[in-house]
Amino acid sequence: MERQDKSGASAVEKGIELFVAALSAPGGAKLAQIAHAAAIPLSTAHRLMDAYLRAKLLVRVGRGHYAAGPHLLWRSEREAMIEASRPHLRRFARDHGVVAHLGVFEGDMVSYLIKESGAINDLWTSETNQLEGYGSAIGKVLLAYLDHSTQQRYLQAGPFVPFTSSTITDPAALTETLHKVYDQGYAVDDAEVEEQLFCLAVPVPQPFGQIYAISISSRSKALMDLALLPALRTCASDISSSLNQKNFDIIP
Repeated sequence: MERQDKSGASAVEKGIELFVAALSAPGGAKLAQIAHAAAIPLSTAHRLMDAYLRAKLLVRVGRGHYAAGPHLLWRSEREAMIEASRPHLRRFARDHGVVAHLGVFEGDMVSYLIKESGAINDLWTSETNQLEGYGSAIGKVLLAYLDHSTQQRYLQAGPFVPFTSSTITDPAALTETLHKVYDQGYAVDDAEVEEQLFCLAVPVPQPFGQIYAISISSRSKALMDLALLPALRTCASDISSSLNQKNFDIIP
């Protein structure tokens, strides 16, 4: 039994050595070189590398070359967005008396990463919660900026249940709305998720493949006058600038 434990530990150690070697080579390295550096047979290296690729811990960046994959970078990317966004959203919420959110589209839902309140303490959103996206302003922005095939799959997966009498549930009408959102660069929620709740959202320019958006919410329909749109876009730009000024060591 003790020998088997040592053998298992050795296999794990070799797998770790291969993984580290794949990431340590400047600009990537061919698998044969990586296997040699980790002192692992090439056939074993192929099996391990296939497992890393399936798990999206590594990605191919050229024939026989590898780099860190999205699942390895996911945590750092998310933390970078939260760290860069929170002070700007907190200030915006306080200065304008609204609730500000940062969100991302995951598993056909909007994941709320930040909630900063400058008003309306009864808003039921919370950080780490997931909500349907087709009715909210932040969800419309995230849906509008999906790649075409993913967006079409989402739109064809209905039916869409109305939250209020204003909720857009017809796939054709929702498609038209998303095209408009993409063209104008912002989205509104005119009491479409909850009566007497109004929201405005814009995308956040950033270096990651994932799309993020910020939104503001208010009980006042004055938000639909878009007077805060320039300031919200400036907030998104400020978040982007904060990301560029910090060294998060994240591969786009």
